[in-house]
Amino acid sequence: AAPTLSGTSTINRETHKDLFDRTFDDIKEVKDNVPMQGGQFFSQEKASRLDHKKGSMSSTLDLPVISEDEDDIPFVQPVTGYNKSFTLSNYRSGIKITRKMVELDQWSMISRLMGGLFNSYQRKREFQYAAVLNGAFSDTGSDGVALFSASHPHVDSARGNWDNLETGGDLTADSYSTMRLAMRNRTGEKGFIEPRQLNEIVVVAEKERKAKEVLGSVQTAGTELNNKFAFFGESDIYVWDWLTSSTAWFGLDKNADTEDKGLFEFVQASLDIADITSTLPHDIIMGKRLRFTNVCGATMMKAWQGNAGA
Repeated sequence: AAPTLSGTSTINRETHKDLFDRTFDDIKEVKDNVPMQGGQFFSQEKASRLDHKKGSMSSTLDLPVISEDEDDIPFVQPVTGYNKSFTLSNYRSGIKITRKMVELDQWSMISRLMGGLFNSYQRKREFQYAAVLNGAFSDTGSDGVALFSASHPHVDSARGNWDNLETGGDLTADSYSTMRLAMRNRTGEKGFIEPRQLNEIVVVAEKERKAKEVLGSVQTAGTELNNKFAFFGESDIYVWDWLTSSTAWFGLDKNADTEDKGLFEFVQASLDIADITSTLPHDIIMGKRLRFTNVCGATMMKAWQGNAGA
């Protein structure tokens, strides 16, 4: 979870003594580096309300049947899909600076310190993105079961279930092959085959070496035999540093459409960083505030396959 900071947000002599008094003869800015990683997996959509409901309808129809021209037409109809509600939250933060701080700012640090507001927004969103995948083995999707589950019910209940959950285990040539086959056997809302291509493995930093040993070898890793790794070069490896599990790993068809990937950021109010100097009292003479309204979540992750690891 994202850390929570407490205390005043005013930059003054009490909070930043080093900038007022002769504690140092020189002071350097510590750069704020925010690795931007999770956004590429999410589709951003506009929300008009704070309670946003996302639904679906399948265009897949039953197969035509034998029917002579004089017979009644055998009509078919699409099925209404599942829906899920998302509650958006309003986020704000601000920073303010006293007149004395400006007078004594011999290192010209003020503008750079205030610039950290934008990075705090980017960091918050990265925590939001990662939280969806971090919770995907237990948090529910549109169909009422965990986002990674072995028993996702098809909308047409007569067609049984589909699954995107692997038996927990380490990333090996065999477990990769099992995941690949499971994605190839993916079925749609009417139970028809809708294959997914495993072309990206998403891992945490702890599993990067293992992923490269398994997927980056022409031979099957971990065996004494000179067996070829049949799927060499098929999948890219992506390291997502914000994920918290040291064991889980994920497969993705990165060419699938947005709905099948199932990850969304709903935005009611985009980022707004505004000057609030005119509203500040006394000799607090500079200030900015940040504001945005969003939520990140998932519907059904049909282009993903999850393995909690071991």
